Amino acid sequence: MPNKFSLSVYYWKCQLVGIGILWLLLFAAGTYSVDNGDETMLRLFVKHTLFIIMFFLASHLLRHWCKQQQWLDFNTKGFWLRASAASLLIGLSLTLFYWPFDLIINFYLPPLENRSQTYINMENSVSFRMIVGGMTYAVILIVWMLIYWAVHIGYNNTQIKLTNQALIIEQTNAELSNLRDQLNPHFLFNSLNNIRAMIHLNSDKASDMVSELAELLRYSLQHSTDLVSLEQELNIVECFLNLEKVRLADKLTIEQNISKDTLQCTLPPIILQNMVENAVKHGISARRAGGLLTITSQYQPQGLLLTITNDGNLQKGISGLGVGLKNCRQRLNLLYSEQAYITLEQQDEKVITCVFVPHLTLKESHE
Repeated sequence: MPNKFSLSVYYWKCQLVGIGILWLLLFAAGTYSVDNGDETMLRLFVKHTLFIIMFFLASHLLRHWCKQQQWLDFNTKGFWLRASAASLLIGLSLTLFYWPFDLIINFYLPPLENRSQTYINMENSVSFRMIVGGMTYAVILIVWMLIYWAVHIGYNNTQIKLTNQALIIEQTNAELSNLRDQLNPHFLFNSLNNIRAMIHLNSDKASDMVSELAELLRYSLQHSTDLVSLEQELNIVECFLNLEKVRLADKLTIEQNISKDTLQCTLPPIILQNMVENAVKHGISARRAGGLLTITSQYQPQGLLLTITNDGNLQKGISGLGVGLKNCRQRLNLLYSEQAYITLEQQDEKVITCVFVPHLTLKESHE
């Protein structure tokens, strides 16, 4: 986003380039008079250079006036009424200011003798100078104001778009943080309950569970809205499953079929952990005999596919499986729109949860 200094530099560059182009155009047009024998090249150079210098100062004065009176804050009609009136006023003032310099030029660089007296008399008349000279300056200044106004409007529109994008990103980050704030107490509450149940049964196991829980909390605090690799997520899933294994013992059997080419694939933190937690809590824990939990990863051209399969049944009325799954879906939607998804399906006596996340590198997630 350009700052005031860079905008000022940009203005002066455009001003100098524009003035240079205008001088070349006027000089090229004036060579017609030289070819006809009505002007000399030296007179043409001096007069047009003086004209350009005055126009340069006038245009800068007009810009200062425009900014001081805040004309650009008016609507289009209000701006152009003021800009046109100011251009005409400055154009007439420049004509009067230019007149004595023109007399000096004519004195030291007199026009060619073959110029007709009629043309000389007309050129020296007040009405001709005020109408032609004033209107010439005014028209050029109005064109200059049109360019200045268009650039200003374009810059403002760009700034508005950038501001809106920044607000959208800020809102998205706030929503993601809010969702994560809801997820953290979710697994923390369950883990503390597990530790409490184990304290009286096996204090050493309870100590190990506290260490696993500390690792879970460290991971949650360390990774906010950034993406993490599947390998990192699997490590934290292992901590969670260790906590659950202490509580469920032989009732929980775990299998992992992780493809090596998926370990560096990225996904939002805690997503897989929440899916595994749902599978254990609503599937295997609900069965007297426990069951098998299988975690599978597949690399696909479009993204990473994770499949969590557990023994059990989808419970009627809570197919969303609480806050965890709902928030995970919202997070994926905020990050990937409709490209990512989470599905749950019942097949025989097993519940299959699929999580698909598009490919995105860790570098891109920070940009």
